[in-house]
Amino acid sequence: MKIAFVNNTLKDTLNFRGNVIKAFIEKGYDVTIISPNDTSVDIKEFHKDLKFIPVEFSRKSKNPFSDLIYCKKLYDIYKKEKFDIIFHYTIKPNIYGNIAADFNKIKSISIIPGLGHLFIEESFATKIVEILYKFSLRHAKEVWFLNEDDKKEFLRRKLLKEDKIKILPGEGIDLEKFKPIEKQRKDNKIVFLMIARVLWEKGFKEYVEAAKILKKKYDNLEFQLLGQIDTGNPSGVSKEIVEEYYNKRIINYLGVSNDVPNIISNCDCLVLPSYREGVPRTLMEGTAMEKFLIATDVTGCREVVKDGYNGFLCEVKNSEDLANKMEKFINLTKEKKEVLGKNGRKLMRDKFEDNIILKKYLEIVGDNKC
Repeated sequence: MKIAFVNNTLKDTLNFRGNVIKAFIEKGYDVTIISPNDTSVDIKEFHKDLKFIPVEFSRKSKNPFSDLIYCKKLYDIYKKEKFDIIFHYTIKPNIYGNIAADFNKIKSISIIPGLGHLFIEESFATKIVEILYKFSLRHAKEVWFLNEDDKKEFLRRKLLKEDKIKILPGEGIDLEKFKPIEKQRKDNKIVFLMIARVLWEKGFKEYVEAAKILKKKYDNLEFQLLGQIDTGNPSGVSKEIVEEYYNKRIINYLGVSNDVPNIISNCDCLVLPSYREGVPRTLMEGTAMEKFLIATDVTGCREVVKDGYNGFLCEVKNSEDLANKMEKFINLTKEKKEVLGKNGRKLMRDKFEDNIILKKYLEIVGDNKC
């Protein structure tokens, strides 16, 4: 059986669905990733039998002609490769990939990891995307959401029928890779860590403002930021702004890393003040490592952060409330932090472990109607 994963970034495909991809290959399936190229990623190092077809497109472009060219490229690849099933992720692969798959009579699964910038900041472009989604999702066999709120939002906007919908409980977490590791640092700092693409909608503004508030009261705090500066995204924060806050020592920008577990192990609390999520993997990784979480009380974050159980929820777009929740964490006893950390790992084991997610993928691939 030939299976394709189509996404807007190669790195995210491997990071978020890597264990599913490896499991498919080990079961003897022929697996291909289709996405823009990324020279920082070595496909053969990930798995010698994984195939990759680079297809460039602009996530930011609103040019309909370039989007039609992207759709034609996918159509030609699908026609040549004759895949049995294709998993599409993110907006443009979902819209144009479904159409290309349907023309080739290939079974297509749309996976909506989150609603993204266009659904957070309503605009004319949002209406265009709604129309395109409504048309393209007709061609998908199933549409998978990572949470109930996103599902309800698509139904409210009448973008698809409920009988096509399934809920995938997150992207899965590898509890062997992300497990408690003893901190290497021996200082008396309290380290907050935000892991996310550097976007305004991820709560960058609220994070730095909360840092400024707390640094006036405490001299032993560090606010780390790990993630790619994504200028290709309409919500991207410029490199100059990030450097400004770094130079003022408000945040410690760590750039990007291939050793995320080690960085998480040396923090005290993971923070994500996002405006909306699918199911945020960084929070899953942190709580699997028994780290305390602070996140906004929004779709996606609520699935991972249970207020008072493994972290605190704060108000969206409210830096003062975020700072209050951070201060509340600072004042917790060591024993209380440890209890809440263990609660988080239990939540990951019960609801989000890789094997649970892999089973969902295998059910659809094992469908004899493929």
